Amino acid sequence: MSRILSISNSNEAPTLRPDGWERKAKAYLRKHQLVPRQLDGPPHAELGIVVVIPCYNEPDLRLTLDSLQACRSPRAAVEVLVVINAPEDAGTRVLQQNRRSLQTVQDVDRSLGDPRLRLHALYFSELPPELAGVGCARKAGMDEASRRFADLGRPEGLILSLDADCRVAPDYLQAVESHFACNPKSPAGSIYFEHPLDGDCAGIMSYELFLRYYVHALRFSGYPHAFQTVGSAMAVRANAYVKQGGMNRRRAGEDFYFLQKLMALGRFSEVRDTVISPSARRSTRVPFGTGQAIGQIELSGHAGYPAFSPRLFRDLAPLFGRVERACELGFQPLPRWAGLAPVLVDFLRGAGFDDKMLEIRRNAVSPRTLRQRFYNWFNPFRVLKFANFATASAYPKVDVIHAAHQLLQWRGIQAPENGLELLRAYRELDSE
Repeated sequence: MSRILSISNSNEAPTLRPDGWERKAKAYLRKHQLVPRQLDGPPHAELGIVVVIPCYNEPDLRLTLDSLQACRSPRAAVEVLVVINAPEDAGTRVLQQNRRSLQTVQDVDRSLGDPRLRLHALYFSELPPELAGVGCARKAGMDEASRRFADLGRPEGLILSLDADCRVAPDYLQAVESHFACNPKSPAGSIYFEHPLDGDCAGIMSYELFLRYYVHALRFSGYPHAFQTVGSAMAVRANAYVKQGGMNRRRAGEDFYFLQKLMALGRFSEVRDTVISPSARRSTRVPFGTGQAIGQIELSGHAGYPAFSPRLFRDLAPLFGRVERACELGFQPLPRWAGLAPVLVDFLRGAGFDDKMLEIRRNAVSPRTLRQRFYNWFNPFRVLKFANFATASAYPKVDVIHAAHQLLQWRGIQAPENGLELLRAYRELDSE
C-alpha cells in the first residue's frame, strides 16, 4: 500500500479534441499531477461523488468515516479517498498513528459490503519537504478523483473536500448531490458548517463569528464573491477543477486560493441544507487558520478576536456600486476614484487602478465581461490586501464581537451583544 510521491516533469503540450473532456482531464494530469495513478481498479459505473480527506496524525479518523458511513445513500455511487501522509522527518508516533489510520480505512471498507460506497487509502510516507503539507495532500486526492471521473468520461462528477476531524450530517451526501442537480451550471460551492460549541467554547465561538462576520461584511459592501473558503466544507465539479488548474500546494490557505479561482468562473453557490461539523481543537500544524486562531484566543484568556473594522467595508461599497452602474449603462462610464474614501484612493493608486480600468474597458466586449474582468482583478485576495492596507493606515482592528454587532445594526437587524448569541444570529442568516 505504501507509495512515494514523485513530481511529474512533463511539460509536453497535449493535443486535445474539443469534445473529449476526459482527454482534457488526462492532459491536465500529465502536466500537473504530483503523483501517478494510485487506484488500479476501475471506478463504479455510476460513480458521481468522491470525498477527499487529507489525513496526517489523525487519531479521530474513525469518527469521521463513521459519520460518512451513516449518511443516507445518494443516487450516485460514492468513493472516499483518505490521503494519509507524513513528511520524511515525521516522528515515530506520527508514523505509527498514520499506520493505524491506514488500517482503519481498510477495516471500514471491508465492513461496508456495499459496492456503491468504497473507501480507499492513498498512503504516502516520508515525503520530501516540498511535498509535505495539506495543500499537496488535498491536491493528490483531488487529482485522483478527477482521474476517476476522467476514466468514466464524467465531467459533472462532484469532488468534495473534507477533513479527518470532521463530522457530517446524515443528509450530507444527498444534500450536496441534490444541490448541484438543481444548479447544473454551478461549477463549485461552499457547504454550510458549524463548529461544536461544547464546554468552554469561547475560542471557537469567537473564530467562527469572525469567519461569518467577514463574509457578511463583504456582502454589505456589495462584493459578489462573498463566500466561505473553508477546506473541509467545499465541493467542485471535476470539469471546473481541471479547467482552473486544480488544487495548489500551499501549506496553509490552500482552500482560499483554490476557491478564489473557482469563484472567477461565476455561478459559485452555497449548499445550505446540510451541515458539516469541523473540529474546534487547538493546533499548530499550519501558520494560520482555525487551530492557530483558537490557540491565540485561549492564550489571551478571554472571548473575542481581532477583526477588520466594518468601516473599511463601508468604504468599498461606493466602488462596487460604480462598477455595477457602469455595467447597467452599457459599460460606457468607467469607475473613477473621485469621491471615494481617501484610504481606498491611496490603495487604488498604488494598484495602478486607472491603467487597469482602461485595459479592462479595451478588452470587455459586453457589460457582463466588464464586470467579470473587474472582479477577476479585484479578486478576494485583492480585497484582503485592501483590508490589511486600510487596517495599517486608517482603521485599526476591533474586537470581532463589536464588529459583528455593529454590522448587523447597520443592516437594520436586531443585534445581540453577547458573543454566543451573535454567532447564533449569524448562523441563522447563513442557513436561510
